[in-house]
Amino acid sequence: MSYDFRQAVLIPTTSKSMLGKVYYMPLAKDRFVHFTTRERAEKIIASGRLLMNPPYKKSGIDAVNAVSVVWGWWVPRVQTTHLPPGELCGVLFTTDTPPEYGVVEEVVWKQDVHLKRARIVSFEAGIAALKKTPERLLDDSDEVTYKATHK
Repeated sequence: MSYDFRQAVLIPTTSKSMLGKVYYMPLAKDRFVHFTTRERAEKIIASGRLLMNPPYKKSGIDAVNAVSVVWGWWVPRVQTTHLPPGELCGVLFTTDTPPEYGVVEEVVWKQDVHLKRARIVSFEAGIAALKKTPERLLDDSDEVTYKATHK
């Protein structure tokens, strides 16, 4: 099943974040990429979940992170600097697990993320998806919410 990016929509709200504007994005219209090593990606696909407490040492914030391929930006200093050496790749997926929030460099969940239509893509394909996102936020300090009860 292919994803129709033409149906994607970022809806401006009257809410403000700490630094910028807040947009609403229907979760069902978004798709994400999670960068990791090939070995970890295979385990993620097998489990069908991105885990808050995976069976390996995490670095960075205490959350699950991915990047929206509908509106996110490629920001390597955020998205890959925490990864251990090894062959890097991306896990491309949709989900019905609502994130806490999203900013251009990452979407953040504070719980395990159930994966739908997940597949492993090359590192280069993950980057390419972020370099040609069909929608763009005007400012890198803007935020996206997936909660339907936006203002």
